[in-house]
Amino acid sequence: MENVQISIFCQTYNHVKYIQDAIEGILNQITEFTYRIFIYDDVSSDGTSEIIGRYKNKHPDIIEIFRPDRNRYEEERQKGFPEREKIRKKYLTGKYIALCEGDDCWVDPYKLQTQVEFMEKHLECVMTVHDAWQLDCRTGEKRKHSNFNATGYLTPEDIILKGAGGIPTASFVLRREAFFWDESFPKCEVGDWPRQLFAITKGKIYYFNEKMSLYRYMHNGSWSAKYGDDKIYSICHRLRMIEFLTKYDDYTSRKFHLSIRKRENIYFFDNISEYMEIDDVQLYVKKCNELSRLTERKYDTLMEDMKRIWGLLNEVSYNDKEIEKYAKKYKYLVIMGMGKYSDVIRRYLEKCGIEYIGCILSNDQKVLEDENVWKIEDFPYRWEETGIIVALHPKWQEDAEKSLLAERVYSYYAPFWIEDNIYYKDSTKIHI
Repeated sequence: MENVQISIFCQTYNHVKYIQDAIEGILNQITEFTYRIFIYDDVSSDGTSEIIGRYKNKHPDIIEIFRPDRNRYEEERQKGFPEREKIRKKYLTGKYIALCEGDDCWVDPYKLQTQVEFMEKHLECVMTVHDAWQLDCRTGEKRKHSNFNATGYLTPEDIILKGAGGIPTASFVLRREAFFWDESFPKCEVGDWPRQLFAITKGKIYYFNEKMSLYRYMHNGSWSAKYGDDKIYSICHRLRMIEFLTKYDDYTSRKFHLSIRKRENIYFFDNISEYMEIDDVQLYVKKCNELSRLTERKYDTLMEDMKRIWGLLNEVSYNDKEIEKYAKKYKYLVIMGMGKYSDVIRRYLEKCGIEYIGCILSNDQKVLEDENVWKIEDFPYRWEETGIIVALHPKWQEDAEKSLLAERVYSYYAPFWIEDNIYYKDSTKIHI
C-alpha cells in the first residue's frame, strides 16, 4: 500500500484549545501508506494560526496551510462554499480524502489504516465512517455519538433519514471521485451530510462500530453553541434543507424518493414543533409572517402548511375541507394510529359530525380486544369502501405506507404530512 496517498483536510477557525489535539491525532496515525495534511485556516484570531505554523515548520513535507485574505464563511455558506471547493480541489490530491475539523480529533492510531485497507479490498465501497465519542464542552459529559449499532454497509435510507449529524464528520474517508461533487449537484449551506448524499450516488458507505475519533460540541464558536437555541435560525435552516432535498431528489432522478420525502416531512414537522408552546392563533400567524419576510416569501406555501397543521394540533382555528370531502367518498371511515395524533383527529371528526367506525394498526402492533381496533390484515370490511385517515407523525410515514401497500391499500389521507411535493420559489408541483 506504499503507493496509496491520503489527503487529510482540516478546517479550523479559532480552535486554539483543540487544534493541537487534532494535528497530533493525525500525526500519530500508524499506516502503510503516505499522507499529507491540508489545513484551511479561516483567519483565526485566537492563536490557532501560530500553533499550526509551528507544526508546519516541524513537518514541512507533510503539512500545507491555506489562509484566505479574510474570513468568508458566511458569504460562502449562502452560496454552498464554491470558492472553498476550488481550493480543496487544488490541495487535496490524494486517492483518498479524510476529514478532521480543528475542534475534533482522532483517538485511534490505526483509524486511517483500518478504513483505507478496507476500501482497497472493496472497490464498491466509496466511503467509510465510524463511531465516535461525543463530548459536551459545557458539562464534560462524554458519550457514544453514532446512531448505528453494528459494523457493516449502511443503506441509502440510513444516510438520508439520519440527516445531518447522524455520522461524525471526523470519521469520513472517501475516494476522491466520491468527495468532489459535480457542477449539477445542488448547493447546500452545510457540507458533511451532502458529502454522504453525493457518495451514495457513487457507491456504498461502510460503517465501523468503533469509537476512533472525538467530536466536541457546545463550545465557544461551535455551530451548536451559536445556533442551537436560535429558533428562527433553526426554522429557516430546515426550510433551506427541504429545498436542498427537493433538488437532490431531482438530481438522483427520484431514486431515493420515499426516504427523501420522509426526511422532508420530519424537517417540516420539527419546524411546527418549534412553536408548539404558543396557543394564541394571532401570535402564531405573526411568527409565520415574520419568517416569510425573513425568507423573502420563498417558502410561503410551506408556511401555509405550517399554520394548517399547527391549527390542527392545537385544535384551534382549523377547518380541513379535504377531510370532509375525503370522508364523503367512502361507506366506512377509519383512523390509522392510536396515539395523540389519533386523538386529535377523533375529536375533529366528532366536532364536524363525521362518523368513523374505529382505528387500524400495523400488523406488528398489539390490538386491544375490547375496542373497535383492528390490525390491517384483520380489517373486516372491503378496503374499496373504506377511507383511511392516517394520524401518525411523519417519522412513521414509510412504515405506514409499507403496511398499507402490503394489503394493497392505496387510498388514504394524511393531514399531518405535507403532500408528495415541496414548494419553493419558481418550483412546480411534483407527483409520483
